[in-house]
Amino acid sequence: MINWQQPQRQSKAAILIMVIRVLKEMLRALWPILLITIFKDKENTGWKLLSFVVIVTVIALTIALIGYFNFKFHVANNQLIIRQGVFKKKVLTIPLDKIQTVHLEQSIWHTLTHSFKVIIDTAGTEKVESSIYALNAAIAASFKQLLLEQQPHTAEHMPVMLKQTTIIKVNATDLLKLCLTANHIETLVLVCIFVFSKIEDLKPVLNNASFGWLEQYEKQLAFTWKLVLAITLIITILSVIISSIRVLLRYANFNVQVSSKGFHIRGGLIQSRQMVIPFNKVQLMSWNANFLKRFAGIYILHLKAIGEDDLKKKQKVLFPITNNQQLAQVTPYYQTDLPNVGNNGYEIKKAYTWLRALWMGIPTASILGTIGYLTGGYAGLWLLLWLPYFIIVTAVFRKNFRFFVNEEALQLNTGAWGRQSVLMNWNKVQSVILKQSPYQRRNQLASLIFFTAGGKVKLPYIPLDDASYLADFALMKIESSKTKWM
Repeated sequence: MINWQQPQRQSKAAILIMVIRVLKEMLRALWPILLITIFKDKENTGWKLLSFVVIVTVIALTIALIGYFNFKFHVANNQLIIRQGVFKKKVLTIPLDKIQTVHLEQSIWHTLTHSFKVIIDTAGTEKVESSIYALNAAIAASFKQLLLEQQPHTAEHMPVMLKQTTIIKVNATDLLKLCLTANHIETLVLVCIFVFSKIEDLKPVLNNASFGWLEQYEKQLAFTWKLVLAITLIITILSVIISSIRVLLRYANFNVQVSSKGFHIRGGLIQSRQMVIPFNKVQLMSWNANFLKRFAGIYILHLKAIGEDDLKKKQKVLFPITNNQQLAQVTPYYQTDLPNVGNNGYEIKKAYTWLRALWMGIPTASILGTIGYLTGGYAGLWLLLWLPYFIIVTAVFRKNFRFFVNEEALQLNTGAWGRQSVLMNWNKVQSVILKQSPYQRRNQLASLIFFTAGGKVKLPYIPLDDASYLADFALMKIESSKTKWM
């Protein structure tokens, strides 16, 4: 039995993990300098590489050893206390009831050393609060259990579950659908950003290197429609491949279980991740699908926790929903009665489309058109087509916008080409703002914004009477509710 009140060290595997981490950071910062040195003076290249490797490794090992021996943690007075630091020591104190999620990650190095990285996430911070780089697998599981036992977990409307029950499991067919319907455009943008950033880093190297063979082919190269088509096809295939790899790395072996402690989420191909999020930490629940996922019947469910807007993407609680039965199994742990059941919902006014076109569409189109004309002449005026596209997208968004209300929750269904639903319990609302523009005041309209610890929910351009009623109702629920929001 581990006495957690006594200062504990990490597993010795942490030294290896920390060395690898420091090496990655040093190589990321120093590799352009290394390449410049090699290309500028090609003599004694082998000795230069060997010297570089030895020096960097010694520095990384020294930093890792100091960090390992300075790192200790223990639990006392319902607080997790962590002492850490390399050149500057610091003490981090985390109240156990403020811990939002506990993640266990297992990279290939952790797998080889039978250990886990423990990530402790608390509310109200941009970054993960603290990480324990490596703990023995059994000790990591015991430590996670200790942290989660200190807080209430079971939702008030849910019975206590004696054992974990699987509600979502991603199989091979689901993985194939997720790969085919991934956001390939986002991947393409990320690849382009990465390539251009590395080109900037390599400019000094390229300026010193001789690429005569490339210049020779460049003179013979002619951009024909076949070449453009081939390049486009290659880029498309590359984006699909990279997107599919990202999906496989994240969702292979993926499953979601529930117990009295909350949602237990596990998955990952090379780097296995485990996390537990208590039911009471979920502030908002949303599920969305891009254009392709809509037709495949797939959604990405997002459990929005405290401080959601400041969390990095890898910290966000996301998992796939591949059929409506799975969605019906998840939502009752947040809200048993969905407002949209047997309800046609409420629309927003048509003025929303034209006012957005006036205040956002026309100014943006004017700027784009001016830039296009100055850089490409009359051909650049094609950028003005952005305005009708913006109007069409806004009109479709308004037409699809519906919100539903009952005594316990508010639900939104939105989207233009894709679809998104947001579910908000009234007892999670912390404040409400009713806003009116001059046009809205003249036409008895208003925009309503509900703020929760997991983000905000906005109802634009609804009748003033409805907005006032919902604002008063939300405030009444805030004042009368005996349910804790976290």
